[in-house]
Amino acid sequence: MCPIYKICVMRKLILMGIAVVSTVICFGQCFPFPVAETKGYEYPHGITASNPDVAKIQSKFVSWNKTMYRESSDGKYGRIRFDDETYTVSEGIGYGMLIYVYMANETNDFCQDHFDKLYAYYKKWSNGNGLMNWKIQGFESINSYNAATDADLDVALALCLAAKQWGNSSEYVYAEEAEKLLKAIYEKEVGTHTVDGKDLKVFNPGDSWNSIANACYFTVASVGVFDQAQSEFDFSEKRDWKKVYDDSHTFLEKSQRAGLWPNWSNWDGSPANRYNDKSSPDYGWDACRTPWRVAWDYLWYGNESSKSMMDKTVAMMKAQDIMENPMKAGYYSNLAADDYEALEYKNSGGQSAFVGGYACALMGDATLLGNLDIYYDRLKKNTESPYYSPTLQVLYLLVASGNAANFFDMEGGAQQIIVNPIVSSASTDGETLELSCSKSLDETITDYSGFSIYVGGKLQENAISGMTVSGSTISLDLSGVEITQGEIVSVSYNGESIKSVQGGVLGKIVKYP
Repeated sequence: MCPIYKICVMRKLILMGIAVVSTVICFGQCFPFPVAETKGYEYPHGITASNPDVAKIQSKFVSWNKTMYRESSDGKYGRIRFDDETYTVSEGIGYGMLIYVYMANETNDFCQDHFDKLYAYYKKWSNGNGLMNWKIQGFESINSYNAATDADLDVALALCLAAKQWGNSSEYVYAEEAEKLLKAIYEKEVGTHTVDGKDLKVFNPGDSWNSIANACYFTVASVGVFDQAQSEFDFSEKRDWKKVYDDSHTFLEKSQRAGLWPNWSNWDGSPANRYNDKSSPDYGWDACRTPWRVAWDYLWYGNESSKSMMDKTVAMMKAQDIMENPMKAGYYSNLAADDYEALEYKNSGGQSAFVGGYACALMGDATLLGNLDIYYDRLKKNTESPYYSPTLQVLYLLVASGNAANFFDMEGGAQQIIVNPIVSSASTDGETLELSCSKSLDETITDYSGFSIYVGGKLQENAISGMTVSGSTISLDLSGVEITQGEIVSVSYNGESIKSVQGGVLGKIVKYP
């Protein structure tokens, strides 16, 4: 039997130093609205409306901000009002954070303040999983418990973008907050479901149930950013977002019916019956957002699956003769027929929640620019209330005008503050001491002079005879000291040679008395 050794890792973090890595220092925001003009940004794929009319977007935003944003009496929290003024849903927090991170400029100098207060609200009303409860009464109490995945994904995307837009210029280190939230999403809202004999790793609708799926929660463009962010910011735990991205496309293709999607789907892709809700199998107020989600992914990443789904939505629009008639672009039923002509128009034509989704579907084909302009013109003219359509209207206008950029594909992002790696755990077999750290480390470093080893509280001279670094693990060779069973081994570090991949110096630890 191998002898058992006790390891005591020092608990006192003496230095909480922060290493600053910066190539461009931005004052205010790095990508001010309208980013298509201020930075010359263009989507790598697809087209945008001919006349973006950024003045109109600005006026819609000002109106939306005045109507929707509410702040607590102590000034610590912000929320986006729901249809009923007295409530806020987590979805609205995500939408609001995305709007503020994109609309920030010298004129809209309140955007980061509002962004941070919305996020403070999200955190205040989060459950034990670190995910916001779905519906809150004002600033007072929880109305509906458990999380909604689409909201959490939008908040995570907004945090990733904020790290590039503003860096570390608030109380939050946005990249660190994104890492924590994405960990919770991956562990609590990503599930495995079997479709046609293949196990798909995709999004459950929330953190407490997974019996059916909601296609508009599959924010595939966001998933692409999550994969970019975990690499650029060197997240301590890497997640398989690439599989989630690929499998989400598989499910979206499977659940698309006659160019549209049901509000709710079974995991085999067929329209679902949710709690005997007759609207569940229809292309309605949930599903109307799905073409926007799919198109956004194509614009950023050129994914052929997303392009194919956009083309099918366009085929549906042609079959229903609405290519030039956004006033008939609305709610459709009879999706189970899986036939373009068999779809039945019901209502809501011309409303922004629907018109914007259809407009985004037109952004994949340059020959459809005229049709896109017709839909975009209708979208920017709409005046609606109280919450849902006006909020989606601003988001749709940003995407269709070319101003919903992927900051991770642009030059000149905010300075990044990299929090130093720290030792999080340790173990020894008497011959090797392994230290697990919170960040991936530079594996070329061999200087271990900053470490000291104590056995039974006594400093051991020349105890370390070598060191290797792999990922986030430091292995110290203790062949220079004899350790017997039951002895307590302690370690301290007071050097600066060991660094993370991005340059953060390993946090110093001292011997615990």
